[in-house]
Amino acid sequence: MLDNFFWHDRIPTDAVRAGTLTTGTYNARVWYKITYKTNENDYRTLADNLLSTNRYSFKIDSGSLKLASGEYVTDIRFEFGTVPAGFKMTEKATLLVYVPAYMSGGYNIINRADAGGSYQGEWDNSTSTWVTKIYRAPTYTKPTLPQTGF
Repeated sequence: MLDNFFWHDRIPTDAVRAGTLTTGTYNARVWYKITYKTNENDYRTLADNLLSTNRYSFKIDSGSLKLASGEYVTDIRFEFGTVPAGFKMTEKATLLVYVPAYMSGGYNIINRADAGGSYQGEWDNSTSTWVTKIYRAPTYTKPTLPQTGF
């Protein structure tokens, strides 16, 4: 068994804003909660008493969370407590984000996530980092056609 198990996603707010979070599902029944942090406030509870074998979806954009003007989500944390040996995700969790219009094509979004917990009183954690490049489609300009008639 692993105690205090969590996984955490640091949203790359230099390039994206959070939109919709889906929890995925897990192979053992555990009750857990999801917390979020913003650029202006410490962690708050998004949802509690979630069952790990069920899939949930949450809108976590600034408007849906009724955040202050200029406030946005910077971190998401799943807090599971104690999980059994072999605990794993069976359906992937997803975080849909949007890229603001001011971001240019070619920019590298660097996402960082970590997970950890304690086993027999010893803490351990691991991190993962990956890069996604922003691609912008060329802007389409409707051609001006010649006019006929009078």
